[in-house]
Order: sequence, then structure tokens, then C-alpha cells
Amino acid sequence: ENGKNELIEETLKLYWHHSSPSSRAIKFFLLSNGIKHTDELIDTSRGEQMKPQYTSLNPSHSIPMMDEHGYTLFESGAIFRYLSAKYPVDEKWYPRDLKRRAAVNEYLDWHHMHLKRGIAGCSNVAVMGRMKNPEMEVNRDAFELEHRLLISALTHIERKLEKNRFIAGESLTYADIEAAAEITNCKLWKEDMTKFPKITQWLQTIEKLPSWAEAHNGFADFLGHFISSFKPFNLNKSLSSNEKKKKKKKNP
Repeated sequence: ENGKNELIEETLKLYWHHSSPSSRAIKFFLLSNGIKHTDELIDTSRGEQMKPQYTSLNPSHSIPMMDEHGYTLFESGAIFRYLSAKYPVDEKWYPRDLKRRAAVNEYLDWHHMHLKRGIAGCSNVAVMGRMKNPEMEVNRDAFELEHRLLISALTHIERKLEKNRFIAGESLTYADIEAAAEITNCKLWKEDMTKFPKITQWLQTIEKLPSWAEAHNGFADFLGHFISSFKPFNLNKSLSSNEKKKKKKKNP
């Protein structure tokens, strides 16, 4: 037995999109464990997740979602745990050791309300909110409100990586994949990651993993389209109106 699943006849269908970090994390997990599957792209920028044929399968109209012969499951954490239980995947992703597994679960539960929430908020303002009008100015006040949550989450991860090589300890797990895929979306607004040297070093390690590039090829195209088609926006190059007001108060 080689630990792979090439000979398993049943096929999963993965509903996903390159712009979705959680989608790319699950896509990577499927590829890296050799789990046979087919792709169904759902372009959220065009509202395809709201179409009746999709919401009938997934009333939360989110991605990713898996369909295994009529058994549907959404939320990346739930999909990952299901795949880990059903298929002979590499144990490193979801260790059998109770405490190491609990560390993975702890991060995945934290992830959705902190890192994912911060990055989704920034993306909604800087990217998705401008899909219909790429020349529209970014609402900096709205962006920076979301950005504060993102910085708090990144700081939390930086501190974790100051203590350990990886998110859930000294060994690579799926927690790293979920986090790294999410943080990759910061490239859309050219986040200044020099403030987070441990994250930067860790991310370089993750990006060298086999199947990472394949799972992220579509994101590279999405990023290229965004950079070439949207009015440039860089948080770090100018002050928001709120910051300007603060400066005026300090220097009347």
C-alpha cells in the first residue's frame, strides 16, 4: 500500500474557485493525497453560488463543497475531517495523537472567526466590492476597519510561529495549509508582510510543497487579472482620511 488513493473507483466532485482560500486548501489536500476527484468551478464574482441549482445542494451558498454520489458537505474544516476519516491520507495532516489533533482542531475553529474573517473583510472592500467597477476608488475607512482585525490575526499567528515551526506545533499539519492559503490572498492588496518575518519564512516553506503550485495556478491568473484590470490600491502608500484627521488634530 502506498498511502495514495489512485485506485479508489468512487469519485468526489469538488465545487470550488481559485479565488477562494478554503477551496484551494481542500484542492491541495485532495491532490497531495491522490484522492480522485472532478472539479466544478463556482465563480462567486459572478454570483454563481446563488443560482438555484447550487443553493439546492448548499443552502449556505458557500464554497468549497464536496459531493460524493449525492452526499454533500460544505465548510472546509468539515470536508477535511471527513476526507481524513474515510481515506488513507498521510497521518501528518491530522495526527492520531490526541493532543496534536486537538491543536489542529483548535486552529481550524479559531481560523474562521479571526484570520478568515479579517481577510474576507479586506477582500470584500478591495476586490469583490469593485468587480462591477474596477476603476472605483477603495473605501479606505471601510478597508482599514477590516484591516485591523486582519493585523490582529496575523500577529497571533506570528507569535505562534515564534514558538513553533508550524501552526499546530513542530510538525506540518492541515492547519498550516488552511492558514497559508488564506494569507496568500493578502497579495491582492499588497499587504506589507515584512512586519511578520516568521510568517514570511513559514509561507515560503509551505509554497514549496508538492501540489501547492498546482492548487494555486488559478489564483495566480486571478491575481494577474486583478492587478492588470483594477485601479491600483496599496494600503501602505497613503493615509486614510481618518488618519489625516488625527494628524490635523495633533497639529492644528
